[in-house]
Amino acid sequence: LDMSPIFAVKFNCKNRLINITRDCKHLYYAHMAQYFVTEDAKTKEKSKFVVDYLNFKVNVLSMEEFLHKFS
Repeated sequence: LDMSPIFAVKFNCKNRLINITRDCKHLYYAHMAQYFVTEDAKTKEKSKFVVDYLNFKVNVLSMEEFLHKFS
């Protein structure tokens, strides 16, 4: 997704390929869970896209949304 025009990401010191790979692994492991919580807005956006496309049952939330849901 990082190479697509919709979610294009520029590689730099802060956003390296290893970070993108780590985000993918996080979603892979979380796809069987009930919630995937992230504070990275771009990761959240891309994860929601993948979850919807692949019809995963996981809820993708920010920390604020997660805390609001359970408080």
